[in-house]
Amino acid sequence: MESSTRHLKNSIERLPSKDKLLLAAVKKGLFIKIESDNFSTPMEDFSEKNCEKRSYSIHAAKLKDIPRLLFIEKKCWISLLRLTRDELICRIKQYPQGQLVVKIKNRIVGVIYTQRISDYDNLSNNITFKNVSRLYDSNGKYLQLIGINILPDMQDRGIGEQLLQFVLQWSSFMEGVEKLVCVTRCKNFSAGSKITLQEYIRRHQESSKGIDPILRFHTSHGAKIIKIIPNYRPHDYENQGAGILIEYDLAKNLNDRSPALKSVFDPNIHKNISDIISSCIQSLLPKQNKKHYSKQRPLREMGIDS
Repeated sequence: MESSTRHLKNSIERLPSKDKLLLAAVKKGLFIKIESDNFSTPMEDFSEKNCEKRSYSIHAAKLKDIPRLLFIEKKCWISLLRLTRDELICRIKQYPQGQLVVKIKNRIVGVIYTQRISDYDNLSNNITFKNVSRLYDSNGKYLQLIGINILPDMQDRGIGEQLLQFVLQWSSFMEGVEKLVCVTRCKNFSAGSKITLQEYIRRHQESSKGIDPILRFHTSHGAKIIKIIPNYRPHDYENQGAGILIEYDLAKNLNDRSPALKSVFDPNIHKNISDIISSCIQSLLPKQNKKHYSKQRPLREMGIDS
């Protein structure tokens, strides 16, 4: 009896977490559909009818990807706002599971940078986008979305918005993570404007549709603007060096008020969804449970706690 109990305990400890199951799926280009009124789809609904095959996949970033990531930095940011090779290496080594690359036909076209932090108030304590890795806490209750970068020639496909929705879903599955935070910037504010940055943000909040595209990218998905962080990007002169702290409350279901996304799906790649789901689930099952796998059996019976 004691041996059986120990075996059961060891099996439970090896069960894949919901966020790992999701990462295994997106690595194969399979995404759980995000309903318009709920980004946190229950994992027991990880079925063919609730999944969709996309034309891109998401993978953990590797050190060998650094040259491509530097190329994306060059394409997406002015020179003074780019990350260096050493800074990228630091991110990947420090929190490898939180740095994700987006691939289309094995070509990296985008990247997601994240880290866990314990308190977002610390972002105001002499922290810039260059040294924000100092705040990393492996058990932090906040997931900081440091950035989503997509190559300019891919930005008209709606991928950026879908990646934000993915990060919201992924972070909601992470044990111990309560909120998603981000330090963003304004796209259309000018340092030479006759109004202050604070006034510009206020006008955005009072507008039904929002006046700034980047702020709208977040607020249209339920983000709340918290405050301005001075000197977060000192060389972002158009934003007077400041960053704007925003917060998503993962305990609530976010209402996606954005218009329908432009499809990036290939209608010819949906036919293998069932096989991909099966492959993802089997890759995460404890070894002794693989023989019990069946498409007709509930995940709980096969050792995956939803």
